[in-house]
Amino acid sequence: MSNDPGSASQGGSLGWTTPETPFVPEFLNFLANNPKGATGVVETQFGYHIINIEDKKAGAMGYKVAHLAKAIKASDATENEVDKNARRFIQQVQGKSFNDFTNIAKKGNYQFTNPKSVHRFDGQLQGLGTDKDAEIISWAFNKKREKGDTEYFVVEGTGDRIVAFLNGKHDDELADPESLREQLEPIVKNQLAAKKIIEKINAGKATSLDQVAKLFASAKQSAQINLLSPSIGMAMEPKVAGAAFGVAKGKTSNPVEGMTGVYVLVKKSETTNKQPGDAKQITEAIAAQNAQMFGQQFMKSLQDNADIQDYRIEVWDKAVQQ
Repeated sequence: MSNDPGSASQGGSLGWTTPETPFVPEFLNFLANNPKGATGVVETQFGYHIINIEDKKAGAMGYKVAHLAKAIKASDATENEVDKNARRFIQQVQGKSFNDFTNIAKKGNYQFTNPKSVHRFDGQLQGLGTDKDAEIISWAFNKKREKGDTEYFVVEGTGDRIVAFLNGKHDDELADPESLREQLEPIVKNQLAAKKIIEKINAGKATSLDQVAKLFASAKQSAQINLLSPSIGMAMEPKVAGAAFGVAKGKTSNPVEGMTGVYVLVKKSETTNKQPGDAKQITEAIAAQNAQMFGQQFMKSLQDNADIQDYRIEVWDKAVQQ
């Protein structure tokens, strides 16, 4: 009989114990100092205990630790369905334009990525990042490839299917305009906006800063600028600096299209730095900068002007065929 519900529910059995089991000292001492089969009565702070040592063995308690890893793999039915869809897709885009390729991919809810441009030995495709990237790039740069060609690749490990579409190719630094859209579009938009601003200034016959500010409902601002570091705020504005030093003192300049906007200037004052040694200091700084950049620029110059025939892709193709 016991008022301990844990051991009472097990018929009084405590199971295997060790010297580290959290029993009171009197209980542990009896277990440690008596052999298998011994029975005795022990008094502790919890009362009296009738203890029988049913079994005993030497050695410390041991633990076995296992790391179980389960691979999550698609079923054969899923693999077959993915393969069927990929092959159906590549049939649908055969001979189609890149816009058709894009629309069909999005309509099928396929993951779509457009790296736009890649060099022969980049190694990776932006937005993709698989173990098939290098193989796809090699395929695209094969001399037999033509615009509109498609190919099917299977990613090892994940089993993902990739359908590649060659949207275009260019040589001798002649880039496809579409591949440069993200870089050219902001420049063109800024130029068009600057043109409209200048036309508005000229049409409004604004000849003073007050008139220009009123025309655009903006406030005049003051700034200091110099030719060595032609910055206004955080922006570099070399054309604005040139205009500032070219306009006569107190005169309003013509509108100047800068890097960050259209500027109209009035020169309040001009300071010429005549401290001795400035020219020498600047010359030495420029020479040090050029010396530091020489190695990098020299190697780039050799690469840009070298006439090298690259046959590695043909070697790779032959190796794959073998």
